[in-house]
Amino acid sequence: MIKREELTKKVWEDNRVFLGIIVDAYISKLRKN
Repeated sequence: MIKREELTKKVWEDNRVFLGIIVDAYISKLRKN
């Protein structure tokens, strides 16, 4: 398990606000599956 913040930091260091929203969307989709 990896924390959302950790994933964002490792993968996308720029544009954190915008990409944070994208990460939230992917996490939501994964939880539905």
